[in-house]
Amino acid sequence: MGSGNLSLADSSTVSLTGSANQVSLGNSDPRIAAYSLQLGPRAADIGKLGADLLVTDLSPVLPDFAETAAVLQQLDLLITIDSAVAHLAGALGVKTFLLLRKVSDWRWFDHRSDSPWYPSMTLFRQVELDQWDVPLEALQHALDGEIGILNDQSVS
Repeated sequence: MGSGNLSLADSSTVSLTGSANQVSLGNSDPRIAAYSLQLGPRAADIGKLGADLLVTDLSPVLPDFAETAAVLQQLDLLITIDSAVAHLAGALGVKTFLLLRKVSDWRWFDHRSDSPWYPSMTLFRQVELDQWDVPLEALQHALDGEIGILNDQSVS
């Protein structure tokens, strides 16, 4: 996990509301930095939600996919939904945690937690339509594992 660079790429098509639908990003650890790659009007959501002290908005420096690709290659982990950024990260081999709706695009198949197209990607899928608790709990467990690896690396 190296320096602990984490990115969130989100979209207006997924709404994770309520205190039960939160993931701890390890922001209390000074080695971990969170970045948002969200473009367009929704990029302002970071400030509206009061997360601008925890998540750095990179939208002003992402004019095109070339810049986005350059940023992705600097990250240790991307957390996203099915989006163009997810596919770009997968094509670049960036370690990616992908949140999927119960009914998702055919490319993600059914009942898989991996992708034959993108070996660096782990899929976290809804079990029940519009219920994010199960995939977010699984994602949190995987993220805790990544943070544990970072901790192990700093000890050795």
